[in-house]
Amino acid sequence: MYIRKVFIENIRSITNFQIDFGENPAGWHVLIGDNGSGKSTVLKAISLCLNNFIDLPALREDLSSWVKNGEADGVVILLFKPTPDAPPAYLDDYQLTGDYQQLSDNINTRYDWHKAPIKQLYFGGNTRKTPKIKPDLNKPELFGDDTPTENKFKTVASPGGIFSYSMEHDRIFRGEKVEQIVLDIRYMIGVYESFSAGYGPFRRFTGGNAEKEQIYKVNPRLGAHLSLFGEDVALSEAIPFITGMYIKKLEGKSEGKYFLSFIDFINKSGLLPHGTQIDKVDSEGVVFKDGNGLEIDIFQMSDGYRSVLSLTFDLIRQLTRFYGTETVFRDLEKNNYTILLPGVVLIDEVDAHLHPTWQTRIGFWFTKFFPQIQFIVTTHSPLICRASEQGSIWRLAAPGSGQPSGEITGTDKDKLIFGNILDAYGTEVFGQQVARSESSQHKMERLATLSVKSSFGKLNQEEKKELKYLRKILTTDDETQF
Repeated sequence: MYIRKVFIENIRSITNFQIDFGENPAGWHVLIGDNGSGKSTVLKAISLCLNNFIDLPALREDLSSWVKNGEADGVVILLFKPTPDAPPAYLDDYQLTGDYQQLSDNINTRYDWHKAPIKQLYFGGNTRKTPKIKPDLNKPELFGDDTPTENKFKTVASPGGIFSYSMEHDRIFRGEKVEQIVLDIRYMIGVYESFSAGYGPFRRFTGGNAEKEQIYKVNPRLGAHLSLFGEDVALSEAIPFITGMYIKKLEGKSEGKYFLSFIDFINKSGLLPHGTQIDKVDSEGVVFKDGNGLEIDIFQMSDGYRSVLSLTFDLIRQLTRFYGTETVFRDLEKNNYTILLPGVVLIDEVDAHLHPTWQTRIGFWFTKFFPQIQFIVTTHSPLICRASEQGSIWRLAAPGSGQPSGEITGTDKDKLIFGNILDAYGTEVFGQQVARSESSQHKMERLATLSVKSSFGKLNQEEKKELKYLRKILTTDDETQF
């Protein structure tokens, strides 16, 4: 299941923001914008909507604080696109409770994955009610040809938030239409049981809140998004996942047979720069060998290495949790280290701690080896946009700027993807005159003045030297690339 469209209204700093990922959502989708523009809010809002609403209290988020100041409520709406080979999902023998028990003692429901489900999350209020739908789901400008013909709602009251589930579904309760779906949302597997994960900007192996990280074990689906919601969360299960495979290999257990495939994937896929590779794994941890042949414990590696490795290790762990170890590694072995499994992955500040050369490569690496994943990432770096040829780039305007938020297309998008670094900054997507300092601007003006005088042959010797120097330091080679 992929996300086809996103609508966010009155959530934190965002008044109204819409995204359309197109007919082929898998790929590299980048959100860029100034500090405080709402990039992280977009990822968190999507994450909340991807998870089971009944599990959200475990995040300890005050959802009432998510409503934009001065507004009564807010809403997040996701429209999903099923994967072509998605199988039908079934719900069997689930007991109804309350006023709706008379509808059926048991449920035997078949959900058609090919009916474009919609999921809604409402913020604000603390009493049970049927929320007013905002915006009108029948408005073609939001959902276009995917507009559902019928919607059913499950509304859950919770301190600080009201949650609503809706989907197009003509056959429920053995064909009997009802006005409200009263199933526990956890069991709506048509939407919820599709793979997704979310990663915050503080990606590391250790140093997190041990109590909060218990969610990894008691609620692994929510745990896959946990680091998005706090800098006190580490990806602490990533290394035990690898050392666990090593131990299972020694014990001759079935999951251990894929240990070497995992090592080969990391070492042969070109993930790490300068020839750095995993040298050994034991019960105590992971040791690498760098391009100089020196051994480095994984905890002693730079922030950039640990950020990328913790993300990659945990992503593979989450895929095995959802799809099963055998499915993931058989896929990897069969497809030349490429994992052809679908899902949605959110990454906040994907460029954090990375050298510009690595920022340029990271999107290409993820989309090459996880080509069926829909990556939605935030960044402050134009270099992250390089991999968006198969994807999209979205700008969130800074508060008070008066600029519109929306998709970057045409020449500006091409400059971000294909141009050099100054071409990218020259689009002003990252602000005005960010490519040069104020002092540099003065030198540019001086260069222009001297160039005009030179064209008339009126430069003295000192001015000629100055002109030569300014041209040397201010002229940009068009081939300049990171």
